[in-house]
Amino acid sequence: MRSAALALLLVAAGCPRTGPGADEPEPPAADGGTGVAGDEALAGLLEGPLSADEAAAQLLQVEVDPGRAVVILHCSFPEAWVAAVPLELADGADVDLVRSVVVLGADPDTTTHVPQRDRLEPHAAVACAPDGVLQVAPGSWQLVAGRRDRLRTREGAAAAWLDVVELAAGDRLEFYLGSDDLTLDVPVP
Repeated sequence: MRSAALALLLVAAGCPRTGPGADEPEPPAADGGTGVAGDEALAGLLEGPLSADEAAAQLLQVEVDPGRAVVILHCSFPEAWVAAVPLELADGADVDLVRSVVVLGADPDTTTHVPQRDRLEPHAAVACAPDGVLQVAPGSWQLVAGRRDRLRTREGAAAAWLDVVELAAGDRLEFYLGSDDLTLDVPVP
């Protein structure tokens, strides 16, 4: 638990994130400079660690309705759309589910055939630009993130990400998603 809290504080303090989904570091400038933003972030870290209150103040502030949970998705890829679908509606149809909830969110007036439209419409995706905030009831949820531009291509390569979560009232989950996290291909039928 302490390592998770430390990781959260480091991310809030601006420390670089590594691993799947982390942005690649910018190459040094041709003149050998390192860039001002990196220097300022480093200087801020050298001043001392953030207190828990300072780190909490840097978190995205979200008002959560009583008895509900919140999922926050931070998307660092273009044309990002995110949704939470009750697990019992997901039915293991990953490709159709992604396409359906993204189309319903990005173009709610579409006349295109959308599998299970009536059941999925209340769970249509929201734009994740750069954050998507989803408030949900306690239970099991299929989280969906998709790149709208890639869902329009024939091969639909690396167009989506899925994860299953179990949430209780008052829970707050945050996900940091980059292009490398989108490993599900969603080809056009």
